[in-house]
Amino acid sequence: MESEKHILAELTPEQTLVNQHLQRLDETSRKMESKWGVERLPSCVDIELKLKWERQWAKLNTAIMEGKHAETVELAQGCVRAWGALEQAAVAKGFQPDVGVVMEVRAASGKVYRVCANNLDAMKPVPAGWEAVSLQTVVNLLESNQLVNVVAGNADKFSNKEITVLPKEFWQSGGDTIPF
Repeated sequence: MESEKHILAELTPEQTLVNQHLQRLDETSRKMESKWGVERLPSCVDIELKLKWERQWAKLNTAIMEGKHAETVELAQGCVRAWGALEQAAVAKGFQPDVGVVMEVRAASGKVYRVCANNLDAMKPVPAGWEAVSLQTVVNLLESNQLVNVVAGNADKFSNKEITVLPKEFWQSGGDTIPF
């Protein structure tokens, strides 16, 4: 605690002001992502607004890295206002902030997958390029391919083993030479 107080005492008034605005932006960002889903809101608006949003964040990051205090404060304030503009535009397009009980993950391909606890949540609009499925659909898919049975029936063979994922380049170059 003493070292934290010592470090904070050495901040200039400009740095303290920057920190206050960045903390406000962080709080706003957490609130909006909690409400709308991680990285979802910018994907729910027209491309022009999304690009404007991305430029604003890029400018903010540059100002932070270059130590431009006044510019950082101004851009952080703009990002807070932008969250409100994004939300307003998304609602106008028919998106709802309540995404339900979901798990979202960005795959290595860049595509975002949302697994919803129920069919109703899976039917809610998602941003372009996203996929939403219910947990029941995932289970049906697993069982239809009998993957669940294969893993369950061979659990002893998988314990303490490492699964290696082959790089995309391996498969793009034709994969293995076994003809099946």
